Amino acid sequence: MSWSLKFDEPITVGKGKPLITLRDAANFIMALPPRQTMKAHWLLAVQCLLAAAEKRGFVLMAQIAIVKALNGER
Repeated sequence: MSWSLKFDEPITVGKGKPLITLRDAANFIMALPPRQTMKAHWLLAVQCLLAAAEKRGFVLMAQIAIVKALNGER
């Protein structure tokens, strides 16, 4: 797996450190409350993140899914 792949643009997460790599995003998601990560938009973000890390998907798709999950979209 390649968790060190970078997003095209850093993802801003409020006052926290921006998410620059897939690893940053994975660590951010793992720190969220389990109740929150069980929502459909976060599950999709995790799937896209794993696919990008396994080189079965695109980093851009993971980035879009994470941004949408941060905004509470589905």
